[in-house]
Amino acid sequence: MDVLRGIAVLGMLFSGIIPWEGLPGWMYHCQEPPPSHAHNPLNFGITWVDLVFPVFLFCLGAAIPLALSPKVARGVPVESLLWRALLRYLKLAWFAVFTWQTRPWELSSTPGLKEWGIALVGLVCVLGMFAVLPSSRITTVIRIIGWCGSWLLLTYFGKAPSKLGDTDYIILILGMCSFGGAALWMLTREAWRARLVPLALLVALKVGVEFKVPLAETIYKFDPLPNIYGGNLLPYLIIVLLATFVGDWLLHSEEFKPDRLAAWIGVSTVVEVTIGLYSRWLVPTALFTIVVTAIIVLRKSDRISLFGHGMVLTGLATEWIGGGIRKDPNTVSYFFVGAGVACLLLYALMHLRRPEAKPLRGIVVCGENPLLAYALITHFAAGAWALTIGPLLNGVMVGPYLGLIRALIQTAVFV
Repeated sequence: MDVLRGIAVLGMLFSGIIPWEGLPGWMYHCQEPPPSHAHNPLNFGITWVDLVFPVFLFCLGAAIPLALSPKVARGVPVESLLWRALLRYLKLAWFAVFTWQTRPWELSSTPGLKEWGIALVGLVCVLGMFAVLPSSRITTVIRIIGWCGSWLLLTYFGKAPSKLGDTDYIILILGMCSFGGAALWMLTREAWRARLVPLALLVALKVGVEFKVPLAETIYKFDPLPNIYGGNLLPYLIIVLLATFVGDWLLHSEEFKPDRLAAWIGVSTVVEVTIGLYSRWLVPTALFTIVVTAIIVLRKSDRISLFGHGMVLTGLATEWIGGGIRKDPNTVSYFFVGAGVACLLLYALMHLRRPEAKPLRGIVVCGENPLLAYALITHFAAGAWALTIGPLLNGVMVGPYLGLIRALIQTAVFV
């Protein structure tokens, strides 16, 4: 789980630093194609870049049962767990505002030493806000200093937040999904079929928005707490709720038998579906997925593999809703395909990695501390690169493909 989450974090970094010109369209968001990168909602399809965030969300959802089940088993009251989840949501909402408003490129279009200095101080505040030390008293003091420092820095040096666009949309979605997913899992943990009810309602909401149903549009556009909650965030819970089923199954992972062939079939499905949806080869893509799903059924592979293929098939079956699969504005097909792809990648990592093989420690650390890794990317990595070997490599490695190699080097240095 940590490995897949770490890969997703690094995917976010890599996709944000590749050259802006000269690379094929599948290296960018599908709705922002080169050369202009202007947003075009009628450019249907997805690329690997569009799948990075669903993978991260899926890991968040699958981790909920793994993290909360032991606490429930120890007798921790559900009310206490819900309160902690709400507090985490509010903390992440502030984290989203703070990291966005102290980001160098938000402070200036050409950030200099002042902007990078503010960003580095912001990173120190983040480290303090989420510090975990052996001494609980010292941890409390450091956290208070971090939270107070973040408020002071944002008040006197950051930008003034006013609406949803002034916060980090990715972190806000993660915060809402973390709370919503945890709450719904705790309420349905002993009756998984009951979890299908909110899942069906969320799917109905998104489909209703696509068909301009008044009630669905009202709920979707309801935005009572800017920078904290917006109705347009709710559909992302589809991925998280689907992932909680996988998390429940992972609690009994000893029941699963290694099936390397099913894992490779899953990888081939991910590659084929991504290429097929980007190229708009809808019929061949659907036929391929049906055939490989039938093979998985006949092999009696475990339910995680079957679940992943089932989600991909559901996404392909709903691809027509909204005109075609899109990340922005998102469609119901995007959520199902994204969940299915993430599930199959997780299954592949579970079955293809040799027990004696150890992944790069940096990838695991990114997965174990995704918020810190994200803050390092936005507030430190680019500045450190610009102040060290970045200018040298930028001058030598010119052009789209050398620039791509440069981006790989920068990502590897971060790890």
